[in-house]
Amino acid sequence: MVWFDGGAARFGWLVGNASGLYALIIITLLILLAPPYRRGVPRMGRMGDAALRFSQWGLVLAPVPLVAVWAWGAFRVGRAGLETYAIMLSLGTIAVFAPILLVLMFTAAQWIGRSGAR
Repeated sequence: MVWFDGGAARFGWLVGNASGLYALIIITLLILLAPPYRRGVPRMGRMGDAALRFSQWGLVLAPVPLVAVWAWGAFRVGRAGLETYAIMLSLGTIAVFAPILLVLMFTAAQWIGRSGAR
């Protein structure tokens, strides 16, 4: 059985890439809108506290529609292609998401280490 061939695989890869990009945008916005970890650090933008809190909660809840998109995709491929769809969905998401997330993690660790925050 060639599990990466066929319509379910291509569709899973496409939905996975779109999901990874969507998640990456959400994470980037969460990082940009995060409150400073010490006093005296200026915030990005000119948002008030209430607007900032509202936007952060909106970004935290933003991945919820992904579950609906994944379920819709699973329904579209049917029972026969579900395994292929799930494998390619996860690989497509990881292909977009992981490299940039690793760079962000190592950069954040370096900044925190340089600032002496322990």
